Amino acid sequence: MSPGSPRQLLVALVLAASTARAQYPPASQATGAINVSIVQFMATPRAPLGDIQVVLDDTTEACTTDSTGTCVFRAVHAGRHIITMSYQGFETIVETVDVAPCCTARAGNIMVGRHPRQFVGIVSDSVTNRPVADAAMVIFGLRNRRLAGDGRTDSAGHYSVTVAESAIASPQPWWFDVVVDHPSYLAKVADFEANGSDTAFVNLSLVDTQGTLVRGTVTDATTGKPITGTEVRTVSGRKTLTGLDGRYELPARPDKDTYYASVLGHVESSAEVTICRGEHARLDFTLEREVSKGR
Repeated sequence: MSPGSPRQLLVALVLAASTARAQYPPASQATGAINVSIVQFMATPRAPLGDIQVVLDDTTEACTTDSTGTCVFRAVHAGRHIITMSYQGFETIVETVDVAPCCTARAGNIMVGRHPRQFVGIVSDSVTNRPVADAAMVIFGLRNRRLAGDGRTDSAGHYSVTVAESAIASPQPWWFDVVVDHPSYLAKVADFEANGSDTAFVNLSLVDTQGTLVRGTVTDATTGKPITGTEVRTVSGRKTLTGLDGRYELPARPDKDTYYASVLGHVESSAEVTICRGEHARLDFTLEREVSKGR
């Protein structure tokens, strides 16, 4: 067979194709990797979560995140995969990941602490430390959604409010407002961040209404109806939420101060108030509804 003959060229092409197949496996055997990174919501800054179990495709193949909140699956077949991230006290998260041959796919999520099923604590007088009986308790979640109420403190100032599972909408709330109201005291709001515990312990101290204060009502400009869960705050740092009747009371600084009223779905409003020590001033807000940008 002479050099460069057609038969010789055919043999060379067959050998080249065999070598290529040996170097590059078929797509069904190609592999990549998945790099998982998990952080905790509401941490400042968002903190990485270690010891989170991550399961691949509902199998026994799993990895656990380290102190940097990361773990890696290696030699993963190319294609679509499902990873499940779970840890006690946090909501389980499922994510779909597409893995390309010889590439590393990025995955991970922000894990949110599971909401508590019960709020308990003691309500007391801020000056005498004596228990405050018959104070009304209300729990708010995302979008100022009322999750539980009708709870009241007993003669020892203790309260216990249960949050029904049916009251929790998706997504799960990660923070709550615990609101306490009593006719002889200023309404008080305490923030609570979900930490995975089934029971949240929140103690509150109330200020009597003998001092300087501003009170009023927040209503909708269109309907004229009171707006529940509106945050009323001042430049000097005081804040509260309106009750079911749209009313609020807030301790005031004897001097000039700026008050803001804001709630989701409405345009924020502000006003200046000048008040003397021991006086009670009235400040009502009428909030306009926000207009969608697309309209």
